[in-house]
Amino acid sequence: MASMCVFFGLATLSHAYVNIALNKPAHQLNQYNAGDTKFDASNAVDGSKSDLSANGGQCVISVNEKQTATWWVNMTRILSIHHIIIYYRTDNVPWGFNNGFTTRFLGFSVYVSNTTVRRDGKLCFKDTVFNRTTVPAIINITCIVHGQYVIYYNERLQNNTYPSYYSRYAHNELCEVEVYGKSFFSNLLLGTT
Repeated sequence: MASMCVFFGLATLSHAYVNIALNKPAHQLNQYNAGDTKFDASNAVDGSKSDLSANGGQCVISVNEKQTATWWVNMTRILSIHHIIIYYRTDNVPWGFNNGFTTRFLGFSVYVSNTTVRRDGKLCFKDTVFNRTTVPAIINITCIVHGQYVIYYNERLQNNTYPSYYSRYAHNELCEVEVYGKSFFSNLLLGTT
């Protein structure tokens, strides 16, 4: 009887999704105030999301006036991913048309790759439909794939045309990125890593 309970417990555990990005190495291009941990790439994978403002020390913030914005987390090995949840900077004010940060989030993409090169991986999501009213501050992206890196990318390239409600420049303003998948232990049980 006890062995049956252990078996069912392991079977249940193997189907549970956990945040496999929590406290994993992260990187961003063009950090605001480089070297200041208040804006560091690791803030998006530290589990803290109670203060979604730039100065709260829980968000990734990039410099202004850049044409591209890139951030990634390294899960340190190829793992089975199910979905990704992104908490965007709101500055702790109501999200919607009157929140100026909505324009900065629009047009973003999320990739899963086995390298830090986004185009080497799978495009999980590319925003082509949201506007200042409809873009969510917290988005849940289903992306069932194996990979080591989750990459957030946004661009405002000079020779491209973007909707008038997009920001002029690209930004990393991520307050938390949770990557849900099977834990390393679960992957071992299933024979995948």
